[in-house]
Amino acid sequence: MQTTHSVSKETNSRRFDWLVIAILLLLAAGTALLVWRGDQVEVHVIATNPVNGDGRVSTTATIQVSFDQPMTVSGDDTLLTFDPPVSGTVRWDGSILIFSPHRPLLPETTYTVELAQNLQSLQGRALADTTSWQFTTRSPELLFVAPDDSGVDQLFVIDPKAGPPVQLTQEAFGVFDYQLSPDSTAVAYAALREDNGSDLWVVYVDRRERNQLLACPGAICSGAAWAEAGQRMVFEKRTLASTTGAPGPPRLWWLDIDTGE
Repeated sequence: MQTTHSVSKETNSRRFDWLVIAILLLLAAGTALLVWRGDQVEVHVIATNPVNGDGRVSTTATIQVSFDQPMTVSGDDTLLTFDPPVSGTVRWDGSILIFSPHRPLLPETTYTVELAQNLQSLQGRALADTTSWQFTTRSPELLFVAPDDSGVDQLFVIDPKAGPPVQLTQEAFGVFDYQLSPDSTAVAYAALREDNGSDLWVVYVDRRERNQLLACPGAICSGAAWAEAGQRMVFEKRTLASTTGAPGPPRLWWLDIDTGE
C-alpha cells in the first residue's frame, strides 16, 4: 500500500510540473505576441482644433492636431494643407502639432484641412488613416469696454453685421483691463473689488461663461498677457499697503491657466 501511495504522489507531482511548464510557455507566447503587435500599432489622431464642422471659428485661430503618441518633430509647413490655401508656420507642443497662419483667415469661409501622411511617431510608426476635416470662419467681431446700465464698465462684443452689442461681464465694481486670447475664444480681464484691488478672470466669448483665473486678496492683479499657445500668461501684481491701501511697486508673474499655479 505504501508503494502504490508513493507512485500516485510522484505521478501527481509530474502532472503539476507539466501544468506549470505549459502555463509558462503560454505566458511567454502571449508576451511575444504583445511585443510583436506593439511594433505594428499605428498612430491615431485623437483631436483637432477647430473640430470638424465647427461653424464659428475665429479668423485669428491657430490649427491644432493632437496625436495618441509622441511624434517625430518636423517644422515642415506643408504638414497641413488647406483649401483655400493658407500659409503659416508649424511648431510642436509635446504630441500636439500647432499651425499658426501668417495672416488672419478669410471671414465666412469654409476651409478643408488635410494632414500629411508622411508623419511618423518617435518609434517610426505611421499614421493609421488619412485625416481631413472642415471648419467655417465667422464674421469679425469687435470687443470693447463700455458702461452698463448702472454706469459700471463691462466687456461687450458686437458683430457689426448682426448687432446690437452683447454684454459679456457682470462685475459689481467693473472691468479694469482685458486681453483677447491668441485664438480669440476667451478674454482675460481684471475685475475690480471694493477694496480697490482686482482679481484675474476669463470669459469665453461664444459660451458667455466666466471663470476666475486667480484671486489676489490684498493686491491688484492686472495687465494679463497671453502666451502664444494660450496655456500661460504673464500678469502684473501690486500688493496693497495694509494701512493706507496704496499699491506697491509692480512685479511680473507667470500664471499656468490649466493648474492655477
